[in-house]
Amino acid sequence: MMLLNACPGGSVSNYMVHLSKGNTALSITLTSITTLLAVVTTPLIFTALAQVFPYTAAFLKTIEVSPWGIIQSIALLIVLPLGTGMLVKASFPKFTNRIKSPISALSMLILFGFVAVAVINNRENLMQYLGCVFVIVTLHNLLALSGGYGFAKLMGLSNADAQAVSIETGIQNTALGLAITFKFFDGLGGMAMVLAWWGIWHLLSGFLFAMIWRRLYLLNPK
Repeated sequence: MMLLNACPGGSVSNYMVHLSKGNTALSITLTSITTLLAVVTTPLIFTALAQVFPYTAAFLKTIEVSPWGIIQSIALLIVLPLGTGMLVKASFPKFTNRIKSPISALSMLILFGFVAVAVINNRENLMQYLGCVFVIVTLHNLLALSGGYGFAKLMGLSNADAQAVSIETGIQNTALGLAITFKFFDGLGGMAMVLAWWGIWHLLSGFLFAMIWRRLYLLNPK
């Protein structure tokens, strides 16, 4: 859960916000900023949170997790692809529009691939602890979605902006979390199990919220 909290927003959130009739431009901006900042924020937040509790602090020392190693991985997993994509889009806009749909489909396939591997490798633990994992993941996700929306409204933002902030807060980059888990923690059962279930659950909850907001918008476009 600590690693999950440290991950930036997932790119699928942009489509969810678009579907909900929220502020898609704001969603894309937030995803881009948090993704770029993740090079520094993800390892720092994760190691800071893990060191708060004696068990996880000792565990970090045992497996010798290097924040610099995580920074390097995030740079390769996020910054390099994002920078390449932005460069290609700026240089070859027509080509980018042609390959956008296939690349998006491939990205979702890769995400589901990560989730499938995590579920298969931890199927016994998942069946045994699904109740516990389901509860903490569901509560975390609902608090993130409702907290993001509530904070945005408290700051005086419009419904469209608040929906974008809510979904950006409640949708994390599961693929990044799983990649870090497999590389630095040898696919540790508990971490992979939480992230795998999150990868399934946040898609369900995100699209559910998006469809509800879309329905409300169609009923009252104002």
